Amino acid sequence: MLNTLSTEHMFNSELIGKTYKILFLFCFWQDFFLNHEFFLTCNNREQLSLFSL
Repeated sequence: MLNTLSTEHMFNSELIGKTYKILFLFCFWQDFFLNHEFFLTCNNREQLSLFSL
């Protein structure tokens, strides 16, 4: 029982991690191409939210 739960939890964490990476990359490139101020805007916000998890 515990084994299945921890495996499921690991899978969910991995899935959430992948989703965040996709959002981060999308945000990064969109910002980069739109206004080239990507270090000051979207990039920092996404990094802060990643570290606060």
